[in-house]
Amino acid sequence: MTAEQTFEEAVVEFIEKTKEYLDTESTEGIPPNSPAPYEQEGPPFESPIRLDSKFIAKYARAIGDDNPIYTDPEYGRRTRYGCQIAPGPVLNYIRYPGIHGASRPQGYPIANFVAGAAWEFFDVLRAGTRFRTSKTTKELIEKKGAQGDLLFLISEVNYWDYHGELPAKCYGTLIMVPQRTMGTSRAMDVERLGEHM
Repeated sequence: MTAEQTFEEAVVEFIEKTKEYLDTESTEGIPPNSPAPYEQEGPPFESPIRLDSKFIAKYARAIGDDNPIYTDPEYGRRTRYGCQIAPGPVLNYIRYPGIHGASRPQGYPIANFVAGAAWEFFDVLRAGTRFRTSKTTKELIEKKGAQGDLLFLISEVNYWDYHGELPAKCYGTLIMVPQRTMGTSRAMDVERLGEHM
């Protein structure tokens, strides 16, 4: 990038660099940052979050679900699962399914909006489970919108437990919207806030 880069050139650079990441492992959303208290060589990458009983119950209550299968370990033991289980979308905390594309220190003039997530579950999520994950950028789709260009960035995240089983998978979509008011970076002048949405 040069000081003379235009908005259009910054957007083209973002698209070209993001396409280089298609079908490659993303390091986005691998907490905690280095030095992690455990090995973080991967993929797959280990999550520091454990689905323990308290975490599951807290999450369930936060989303307004007081089903005892999620909030009461004793109740869970008496079910066919033999333990407390977690609501599926708790995996957002293990590793978020969205991908933001190429990055650079000053950012790109692109706003992003969560467009959705599609989950596949192959088993329940049991209390005590630890996960390893892999996240890849699967597609970059360019479309013309009523207000300008839209970029749909689709990712795939696999969630493996420590037995090597795959209890869940998620496809996340972010809509990336180039913002002329940002110029050639991710930030815009305070005076321009609210100028164009």
